[in-house]
Amino acid sequence: MPTTKSAKNHEISLYTKSSDSGLKGLFIVIEGIDGSGKTTQTKLLAEKLKRQNLNTLVTAEPSDSPVGKHIKDILNGNLNVPPQMLALLFAADRIEHVYFTIKPALEQGNIVVSDRYYYSSIAYQGGMGVDQNYIRCINSFVVKPDLAFLISVDPLSARKRLKDQRKQLQLTEDEELQLKAFKIYEELVKQGDLIEIDGNSSIEEISNSIWELVTGKLIK
Repeated sequence: MPTTKSAKNHEISLYTKSSDSGLKGLFIVIEGIDGSGKTTQTKLLAEKLKRQNLNTLVTAEPSDSPVGKHIKDILNGNLNVPPQMLALLFAADRIEHVYFTIKPALEQGNIVVSDRYYYSSIAYQGGMGVDQNYIRCINSFVVKPDLAFLISVDPLSARKRLKDQRKQLQLTEDEELQLKAFKIYEELVKQGDLIEIDGNSSIEEISNSIWELVTGKLIK
């Protein structure tokens, strides 16, 4: 198990799950509505972990699998499918993502940081009207993260960021859907599924808040 020393001279090592799953690594997920800054925070967290000489895999959903690429076409408006089918496609992509990317890395004792996970399906396909229990059912195979963060940003502020960055918005960036997804994410926070991070703070402050909680899993 790789170890190193932090700036405060604490020994840092990979957190070992207490379950019998056989997955020795640390699985971290960063969630949020589009425009929340979650992708930036995923990259910053991975950089900090790598600077500690910890083997870290950065990944994202939808993945780059054939199904994931099909999903991206749908999100970009090139194809139109019912929300229930989109939920199934995300679950199919996630099966490949979990069994061929996430689990092997965790079995080797690595850290995995994912930009989005099945919480996104609950928030977005749930916001499209798909029953949340159905979404959880078709995602029953997932590996539960050790830490799952929600970068919480007001939907109107997030939408302004998106408009400033892009000429054309994706399917999931519809204003009404963003509002619905945000509310569902807030419900997941209340249920204890996600740890809420104030996304209205500076990039550095958000990164530091996440890092403090991550080191709580890493420091002996």
